[in-house]
Formats: sequence, structure tokens, C-alpha cells
Amino acid sequence: MAIEWNGETVKRAAKEEAAKRLQRTAIWFWRAHIRKLSVSNPRPYLDSSLPGEYPRKRTGGGIGNVIWGPDTLAGIITEGLKVRIGIMEPGKHLLILELAKHRLGFLKTLNDNRDLLKAMLEAKAS
Repeated sequence: MAIEWNGETVKRAAKEEAAKRLQRTAIWFWRAHIRKLSVSNPRPYLDSSLPGEYPRKRTGGGIGNVIWGPDTLAGIITEGLKVRIGIMEPGKHLLILELAKHRLGFLKTLNDNRDLLKAMLEAKAS
């Protein structure tokens, strides 16, 4: 009786499953965060955010620069099973508001959803 080694197949399947979980979790977090940033503050901008609140949307430029990636399973695997969520340079005002002006941001969204995000990473992909 011969023993068949399927190690590479098993490792590939495990990486694909991990990438799916990371992708699903990143998308969920990204959507949750941009929802927090979607409270409108139309002209003449009389309802701007205060310290302890999420920044309010004026032009949508901030939300449009909240990104995540890599956005493909192959890319996530290639990057060593890592996904990054951040802000492109044109949206840097959101980081300034969070870090220097005491507005809510990524850290609040993360802390409010930490248990759910952990469960999503641990759950079997559907």
C-alpha cells in the first residue's frame, strides 16, 4: 500500500480559503467604514463633524479615496495573505481629521467591529 502525498494541494487549498476569508472581511470592513463617512454635510457646510464624530461627507472625495487591496484572491496570496485598507493621498484629510483633530476613523471602525471581523476570519467561507 502506497501513501500518496497531497501536501501541495492541501497547502494551496488552505491559502485559497484564507485569501477568501481575508477578501470577504476586507470588503465588509471597507463598506462599514465608508458608511460611517457617508453622513452628508451639503453646502453651506453648516453641519460639519465635531471631535468624537466621524467626518461628514461634503464632496465624497474622502470616501472615494478609502481603498483596500489587493482585490483579487491571487493578489492576496502573492502578498503573503495580507490585505491592506487605507487612504490614497488625495483623501489624506481623513487621516488628519482622525489623528490630529480627534474625529473618528479607521481605529473606531476597527474597535467597534473587532469581534465580528475575527469571527469572519475564522468562519468557513460560503
